[in-house]
Order: sequence, then structure tokens, then C-alpha cells
Amino acid sequence: MSVSIVTGASRGIGLEITRSLLANNSAVVTISRSVSDELRGLQSLQLDIIQGDVADRDISKLAVDTAIAKHGKLDCVILNHGILSPVGRIADLALPHLRDSRGKILMVSSGAATGAYAAWGAYNASKAAMNTLAKTLAGEEKGVVSLAIRPGVVDTGMQEDIRRVGKTHMPPEMHSKFVELHSQGKLVKPQDTARVYANLAISSVNENLSNLSGQFLSWDGEELKDYR
Repeated sequence: MSVSIVTGASRGIGLEITRSLLANNSAVVTISRSVSDELRGLQSLQLDIIQGDVADRDISKLAVDTAIAKHGKLDCVILNHGILSPVGRIADLALPHLRDSRGKILMVSSGAATGAYAAWGAYNASKAAMNTLAKTLAGEEKGVVSLAIRPGVVDTGMQEDIRRVGKTHMPPEMHSKFVELHSQGKLVKPQDTARVYANLAISSVNENLSNLSGQFLSWDGEELKDYR
């Protein structure tokens, strides 16, 4: 049985990653600032829910300690939030255990990391920094696979917010693009992209996966076809 920590697990991609992991008989420790009814509804002996901000070192430490105390190991950390400082903090806390398990750090990145989207300066920079962290960790931690993965334009609450209020601060053509993706049914289903992260989390590290470490990949790219 694999053991993973998932941050930002209360809704959207993080919630679906958690759901997919549990469906594959994995143990999961989640961190989220709020606990949604959907997350609470995933009741399982293999699920531990920690409410708090991952920026709080004590919360991140509690998640790592819970995984080790209850399951004796940690195989994967899935970082589904966009602020770099806590990303690095929980990675540092988890790394000693990931070295032992030859585990993985999976970062939910974004096309914004390279797209330089107007009006999204802080978000763009945060995701770009996340990609750089994945590359740095891959160089420093040869026994741990670190990947930054673009999930696509996913049908989540973030997209709802963009359609509802994005027109006030986004360039018209950019806002129209997201509205059209929704109206044309082209948004990625959260469960589809989540399945890739979950399958990576539970898979054994092989030579092909090790060779991908440090890269920025797309969930639907050729490199990850075996995990879809």
C-alpha cells in the first residue's frame, strides 16, 4: 500500500487526486485550510484529514508525522498549492522519508509557469518557481523523483471565478478564451487529470520515470501516457 500526502485537498484537483488514491487502496494524509463536505465524505480508515495552512510548519510536520506514525513510511507528496515557500517547507520535512522509500514529489504546476499570462503576475511567477524547484530537487536528490506537471485547463472553481469576475481585470481576448473553452465543453475533467497524479504516486519508480525527474510535463503529454 502506498502512502501519500496531498495538499489543497478540499476541492478541485486535490480532492479528485485524494479520491483516486483511495480508490486504489492507498493511504492518504490531506492538508487543507478548510474541510469541504466532499472531502469529509470520503470517510476511510486510510484517510487522515488535517485542517490548517501548509505555510504553518507545525501543520506540515503533523502531516508527515501522521503518515510515518500510522503507516511507517511515506511514498509521495503531491503539492497542490501555488505559494513557493510552504512548498519548499513540506518538501524539506518529507525528504528524509522519501529518500528511504525512493519516493516522489509531484507538483501541480500550470501553463502559466511559461505563458506569462497578463494580470496573473504572482501566479505565473509562483508556478515558474515551482518548476525550478522540481528541477533543483531532481539534481540534489537523485533517489527521489521530482516532477512539475501541468494539469490542463481544468473544470474547477478557479475557472468558475475566471468566467464570473475575470472580465474586470483580464485582457478581453484571454477572458473570452476561457469562456469559450467552457461553452465548447473543452475543459479538462478534474478526475481525468487527477488520475495521472494518483497513478504516478502509487507506481514503482523505474528507469523511465527516474529519467523524467526534474521536468515540467503536461498531464496529457506522451511522456505520461502510461499513467493516464
